[in-house]
Amino acid sequence: GWRLHGVCSAFAEASEATEACLDASPAVDAPPRASQVLVRVRVDWGQSTLLLRILTSMLEAKPLAGLSGREAEIYATQVLEAFISSLTETPGGGFRHHVRLQEAAGHAPRCSRVFPRTVLMNVPQPASSRPTFDAADDGSGVKAAVYAGTLGVPAVAGVTDAHLETLVTPQNPGELVRPRLEDAAMESLFVGLVEDYVAQGVKLVCAQKLIHPHLRRRLRDAGIVAVQRLSVLHVGGVTTATGAAALPDPFASLSESEDSTTSPESGLGPGALGLAQRIYWLDAGPTAPGSEGGGGGEAWWQQRQSRERFLAIQGLADDAVRAHGRAAQPVTTLLVTNTDDTSLQELVHVTKGMLTVLSRLLQQPFALVGGGAWESCVVEMLEERAAAAVPKMPRERARREARLRRDGIAAFASALRRASLAPGSASAGGDAPALDCFLSRKAAIQAASEIAIAVLRIRGVLRSGDG
Repeated sequence: GWRLHGVCSAFAEASEATEACLDASPAVDAPPRASQVLVRVRVDWGQSTLLLRILTSMLEAKPLAGLSGREAEIYATQVLEAFISSLTETPGGGFRHHVRLQEAAGHAPRCSRVFPRTVLMNVPQPASSRPTFDAADDGSGVKAAVYAGTLGVPAVAGVTDAHLETLVTPQNPGELVRPRLEDAAMESLFVGLVEDYVAQGVKLVCAQKLIHPHLRRRLRDAGIVAVQRLSVLHVGGVTTATGAAALPDPFASLSESEDSTTSPESGLGPGALGLAQRIYWLDAGPTAPGSEGGGGGEAWWQQRQSRERFLAIQGLADDAVRAHGRAAQPVTTLLVTNTDDTSLQELVHVTKGMLTVLSRLLQQPFALVGGGAWESCVVEMLEERAAAAVPKMPRERARREARLRRDGIAAFASALRRASLAPGSASAGGDAPALDCFLSRKAAIQAASEIAIAVLRIRGVLRSGDG
């Protein structure tokens, strides 16, 4: 037990010493020419050079993502553009981003594209029911209703999504909407809700779960786009971009014992509907017109032979949002493309890390010279600390504890050295050294130390149980 405690204490000491060494490093305004140096480089958000170097280093450290050189620089620029365009100030005085990632396999990475103030959703929709809506000249905006669950589904036992999906078929087009409630009565309620939508000027109805098939038909006939079975992330993106409230299903309050001719409350009061500048559809084309990732306009996204079909909801400008008194935020979608699913998932994973690094650089705008530079300096400090950990002591028990402390610190230093020599930790290319986010490296060291200590303690418990 005391041996395990000594090793864990040594790991914790080494982790704290490493963090203290990083905090005590001098701050400079430009990366030094010498590679073996421990300094914190200030990152100026007014100039994107260092920011792009950090992001490019992260991309080139993941060869499975398939981006290097000029392509990595282009994609890093797109990530930075998406991050900056979606920043909003928090009540505490900080900033947070609203970047959403939408995936599309089967296209080259250069086809990735930034959609500012736009939510993209990959949803199936027949070509015949894909209209485009633009805000009026008076700035009133295109209205959208968002539902957090189902829409048009009464709270009746035995009525499930699978049951409702079979209602509209060639074999039973007139089947009852729900048990013991007249189909004509429910249809009249659907007509009343659609009339309410039309009166309010609603052009888009979204639901996280199922929209009743009879109600979908009514909405389509009225020229309203109905989108169902959205993920929680999509629902959150639409409410954030448009300022809509996530409404409950007004039909959920109906039961078998109630009068089915009584119209339910629609809940479409002031502030419940979202506002958008434009609602339109995109088909992601298989190739871009050139090697410059986002260029070429929208023409190549309109090719019909593509598998990917997106509903795009473009939010209002900031002045229009303030004029309408909405709580909408500038959501930006980054459409991430790659040639196959494996490379795409790797690129998405790296992109999430890039967004995390940018958020941390907003908190503390400092970077470390990477490529093993700062790790070498820290390892040298830890080795000196370990060498001085065994003074001459009269008691054998004290000497054994001191040796455990020395070995624990030396093991931490050895692990850090191996990490600095791992593939992907080299220079960013040319004479420019790779740069690591200061706050991310501190968090990684702390997390790795806590995990190592937890594993040691679990192993100790298991061994004591076997004994």
